[in-house]
Amino acid sequence: MHPPVTAANYVAASDILSTNAEGIRADLGRIAAQVSDNSILTIDLRACRLVDSVGLNLIVSTIKQCRTRGIKIRLLVAHPNLHRILTFTRLGQYADIVRESAGA
Repeated sequence: MHPPVTAANYVAASDILSTNAEGIRADLGRIAAQVSDNSILTIDLRACRLVDSVGLNLIVSTIKQCRTRGIKIRLLVAHPNLHRILTFTRLGQYADIVRESAGA
């Protein structure tokens, strides 16, 4: 039997848009399924400059799904516009939004 996975990371390679959201949704779903309840999932958005409405919906639905299992979400953000969008939509109430430089 494998030990429980208490933390996992997903790194977005570029912007999250309607054109690539379904692939990212599948990746996040697969990663979230491997993480134990009451653990942490970090979504690294430092390579993103833009998240459209479909991408934002993807982030929100991932947060909702994970919260039902007690999984905490941490969003790593580098671009100020993306940070502003996430803050404006009040996602900070449901996930930790961490501002970091892209090279960190």
